[in-house]
Amino acid sequence: MTEIVVTTQAELDAALNDPAITYADHEIMIQSPIGLWIVVKDSKGKDVRAGGSATVRAWDNATVEAGDNATVEAGDNATVRAWDNATVRAGGS
Repeated sequence: MTEIVVTTQAELDAALNDPAITYADHEIMIQSPIGLWIVVKDSKGKDVRAGGSATVRAWDNATVEAGDNATVEAGDNATVRAWDNATVRAGGS
């Protein structure tokens, strides 16, 4: 498994849109700086995780795993799995 570390919205969007990055072979790790919110609307069937002190908003059809001290806000039909000291705020379905 190859970890793809992204720190900005543009890097995440590029990774999600890259057909060479697959669920079976890659893990997209969001490690945004404190205070920079990253939005995931559709994880496109890819393995997306939030780590470190990342802050992520998961909406629509996104699936995000949260660990370390990450914070994830979820709404609509988003799915979040959390461990360690991660914080999840959920609404919608």
